[in-house]
Amino acid sequence: MTEKQLSRPRITNQIAIDLIHAYADELSTQRGYRIQPNQALIEFILNEMPKAIESIQQPKKEQA
Repeated sequence: MTEKQLSRPRITNQIAIDLIHAYADELSTQRGYRIQPNQALIEFILNEMPKAIESIQQPKKEQA
């Protein structure tokens, strides 16, 4: 494997970490108190993932 191929997972992981921290900051701003990144990740999975899955499945339902 080349150096570039080895660094891709790190870059992807860092992007995911940055997104979770940004989501935690957004929740903190909305609620007026600090939300920890691990709590933000749990809330993202519970609240946002079903919406994302539904939006992905929506076109398939219309085609059927």
